[in-house]
Amino acid sequence: MKIAFLNTNLNIGGSERTVEYLANSFCKKCDVDVISMDGSNKFLFFEEVNLVKLNIPYQYNNAINKIILIFRRFLKIFQYLKRSRPNIIVCMQCENIKYIKCFQIIFHYKIVVSQRSNPKKSHYTRYLRKADGIIFQTKRAKNYYSKNIQAKSVVIQNAIGNPLVSEIKRPEIADQEIVALGRVVEEKDYKTLIDAFCIVNKKYPEYRLAIYGDRPSEYSKMIHKYINDMPCVNRINIYPVSSDALCEVAKGECYVLSSVSEGMPNALMEAMAIGMPCVATDCNNGPAELIENGVNGILTPIRNPQFMAEAIIKIIENKNFADKLSANAIKIKDTNSIEKISAKYFKYISSFGK
Repeated sequence: MKIAFLNTNLNIGGSERTVEYLANSFCKKCDVDVISMDGSNKFLFFEEVNLVKLNIPYQYNNAINKIILIFRRFLKIFQYLKRSRPNIIVCMQCENIKYIKCFQIIFHYKIVVSQRSNPKKSHYTRYLRKADGIIFQTKRAKNYYSKNIQAKSVVIQNAIGNPLVSEIKRPEIADQEIVALGRVVEEKDYKTLIDAFCIVNKKYPEYRLAIYGDRPSEYSKMIHKYINDMPCVNRINIYPVSSDALCEVAKGECYVLSSVSEGMPNALMEAMAIGMPCVATDCNNGPAELIENGVNGILTPIRNPQFMAEAIIKIIENKNFADKLSANAIKIKDTNSIEKISAKYFKYISSFGK
């Protein structure tokens, strides 16, 4: 049996990291191809994994150039299918199903889609209808769709694939710092986090806010301007994306996720796995399936800085409560280990090869 993972690219990201640990696990049991459509790769795959680079860029300057690129994708994928003949293709970005569905009648493979995006983007439904199987990250995402789609799907959470998790030990005395980790983009709603921190800062002026994940964008410019207009501007720092950001996060006293929309938040899972007391918004997906409110973290409503600030202050003021959250949160390191999650993926995906 041969399983192929089809990816838009293999740059740093949650779905790409998932491909890395799944491919490295599956290759012990069957043949595995990993396809990078644009030819990029920033991950380490075992020698047994066959990395296929199609080298088709995704940038185009005009409509004609776009048509040419789309034609090249279809042609390159057809050539790959004719040469490699996989039994199962796993689409890590569900929109890529359009490039392989038309050839299914010729090469007779099964298609499994990993649906990791916001289900409220209605155009995904038409892609999911074409799949033989679907993997959702959360129950909420699965339940959003029709019964026909639910019937051919399964829910599997992400594994904790960051190797730093097993190496990091939090200090006995944490820094007086509230921390967040994630791209500075609109859906992360850092404005709410900044507003919440300013409330906390009035009561605890010695505390700082550190956000890890900055990269150039219009939203980032807006957030920097927003911070500069705050009275606590000197207590807030935004740092660039880095591979060891989790090491810095571990030094903080409380981790906060302020998103209005998530898939399955890897950064929150990693923060829990290293024993951080966590506050997270109860957004449409993810956090509520990781956090039992008041047991291994705190859930707050989206876009509500007052509730968020009160949750952070509770962790600051009640060490016994914070320690309880930490001790329960760290259990996710076992339940969502690479070994256990990979086994669930393989059991489901390989069933289509029988």
